[in-house]
Amino acid sequence: MRIPDLICRVNHALEHSAETQLKQHSLTIEQFRVLTVLSETNGISMGALSASICVDSPTLTKLIDRMINTADVYRGPDPRDRRKVLVFISNKGLKTYEALADIHRQQQDMLSEALGEQRLEVLETLLNDTLRAIKVESGQYRSTLENGELNDAKPTRLS
Repeated sequence: MRIPDLICRVNHALEHSAETQLKQHSLTIEQFRVLTVLSETNGISMGALSASICVDSPTLTKLIDRMINTADVYRGPDPRDRRKVLVFISNKGLKTYEALADIHRQQQDMLSEALGEQRLEVLETLLNDTLRAIKVESGQYRSTLENGELNDAKPTRLS
């Protein structure tokens, strides 16, 4: 099996394993990713959020609009530049995230049990190196870093 296909299948399996818990809270994988990012960096630009959760801008706009309607997030002015708008997590969104945050630990534990800590650390290093190499090769890494929209090329995923 080719590596890109294998990575895709692993990601799909991890997403599928989280779906039951997320459905209980009427959340999609993408909505959970938004809550995860905002729980770590509350008040983030749409561009940075888009890069972090690996969705395009139009998709993110629709996603954020839906999450505003359910009161999980809200938009507000950037305190450093009032012309810019940032996305923030609401108290309701934070409670929802906290109820589901265990998904990350459960998946980490499952991977650690399957691979062992040392092999899991090697896998994480290899995946980060691969992601960085792809982004450098495509020019994406440089441009997103120049815009301050990506922290060390680590998009948020469920794993």
